Amino acid sequence: MGIWPAGSRDQYGDDYFRLSPKGVGTGPGIFEEWKLDDFISLVRNPNYWLKGKPGWERLIVKVVPEDATRVAYLLGGQADLIGAPPPRDFSRLKTRPQIVGETRPTLGGWSVLMLNNARPPFDDINFRRALAHAVDRKAITEKIYYGLVEASAIPAPASGWWFDAEAAKSRAYDLDKARSYLKQSKYANGTSFELMTSSVPYLLDAKDCVVFLQSEFAKLGIEVKLRLMDSAVVQAAMARGEYQAMFRNIMSPGEPTYMTMVNFTPNQFMSKVRNYASPKVEELLRIVFAETDQEKLKPVYAELLRFLADESPYVWIGFLNATNLWRNRVKGFKPSRGLTINIRDVSLA
Repeated sequence: MGIWPAGSRDQYGDDYFRLSPKGVGTGPGIFEEWKLDDFISLVRNPNYWLKGKPGWERLIVKVVPEDATRVAYLLGGQADLIGAPPPRDFSRLKTRPQIVGETRPTLGGWSVLMLNNARPPFDDINFRRALAHAVDRKAITEKIYYGLVEASAIPAPASGWWFDAEAAKSRAYDLDKARSYLKQSKYANGTSFELMTSSVPYLLDAKDCVVFLQSEFAKLGIEVKLRLMDSAVVQAAMARGEYQAMFRNIMSPGEPTYMTMVNFTPNQFMSKVRNYASPKVEELLRIVFAETDQEKLKPVYAELLRFLADESPYVWIGFLNATNLWRNRVKGFKPSRGLTINIRDVSLA
């Protein structure tokens, strides 16, 4: 996705760009050094198109997966800016002397229970519907994620223009409905499944959430066997569809079609993730892609969201917030609703 100077790929070759693209680039920073699982450093681009930007000479992006270590780096002055701070500590940390914090809803960040529809028990639509009704999203977003996830039972954020309240209400937390759907399924007498998630935080730590889901589904007689795995293992299993269920926090462009298209239509890079496809989804997306008028699109999205809520190929928890903490010497920074960290306008006091 990088934008490189014209002719540079022909001049240097693919391996140069893949491993160590020193001295080339068109952004605010030019590649300097990379150490695997440690850091990437960039230096200021003197030829950047926006004169006077950026306001720094060197940027070091440090890889620090542990929440406590990232926070310690920030408080100790070893880091000026961190992403994905621990939700339980965010409100407290942003009031510390010399620390600033902000959180903004995103439009494309799913917090989601991904179900492999080709594998039992998720081959049964009523079982999937039962799970959707068994999730107390309010408790998760308020008590586990401390307001840094916006609750939603459908693939649309409550603050998004394409959100449909009727679709969301149709899969609201309701244990009586969950039990009713379970009785209509092939697994009325209970069953078990394996739930995989990353052992280290990505965007947000998932461990407390999956333990909570495990306890909620147990109320229905459903045993959840948790598997906490290395992120690379989880990512590979997801891409190949080699799992039963998986809890992920994932990010995409903040618009209505991208995640629906890549997850629920054929021949996309996430098609194996869910093993679910429907001509209805493809039909409605074709209409969406041909229309630009937002008012005309709203009823189409409503139909699409209600259909996906009914089918429940996944169980949505909500949408991530973009949340950052930084030291007050960092000027001009704002969290991005795309969850990237934009440092073009940043300067240091």
